[in-house]
Amino acid sequence: MSSRRAGEGTRTLTGGDMKTEQLENISRTRPKAVVGGGEQAFLFVIHRNVASPLHHDFRLEIDGAMKSWAVPHGPSMDPTVKRLAVAIDDQTVEEAVRAAGEGAILWDRGTYECVQARDGRPVSPAEALADGRLVLRLHGEKVSGTFALQRTGQGKKANWLLMKTDEDGTPHRRTPSRARPRRPRTDS
Repeated sequence: MSSRRAGEGTRTLTGGDMKTEQLENISRTRPKAVVGGGEQAFLFVIHRNVASPLHHDFRLEIDGAMKSWAVPHGPSMDPTVKRLAVAIDDQTVEEAVRAAGEGAILWDRGTYECVQARDGRPVSPAEALADGRLVLRLHGEKVSGTFALQRTGQGKKANWLLMKTDEDGTPHRRTPSRARPRRPRTDS
C-alpha cells in the first residue's frame, strides 16, 4: 500500500495556471536558429475560434509579433484547395497563448521556416510578407508541410489565400485527369 495522501503529488490547474503553463511550454520549445543555410525557425499557432462563425486563427511569429489571419474553414492539407485568409489584428506571443481559453482552443502549434530565396539568399518572413507571397514549411503537431500565403489585393487589410503547395513552393495545379468531369449539355 502507498503511504501517499490523496491529492499529494498531483496538481490542479486553474484557468490562469493553464495559460501560464501553455506559455511556458511554448517558450521552452521556442525554436533556435537552424545551423547551416542561414534559415531560422519561428513559432506558429492555430486557434480554433468558436466565435460565430466558427473559424481558425492562423498566427505566424514575424518580427517579434504574431501576424494573424482568420481562416474560415482552417488550413487544408489538400493541395487543390485554396482557403481565404483574412488579415486580423496582430498579437504578441503572450496574447496568442492567452487567447486559448477565451473562446478559442489551441488547435495546433509548432515551428516554421520561410523557404523562399532571392538572388541566392534566404528571404526573411517580413520581406516575403511585404512582397505579398510567403512560402513556409510548417512543423506542427497536426499541420505540416509547405504552404503559401498569397495576397490577393492591395492595402493593409488585403485578403490572402492560404494553400498547401508542392515542396518547392509552387501551388498545385489541377490536371485534366483530376478535374471534375463535366456533365453533357442537354438541349430540349
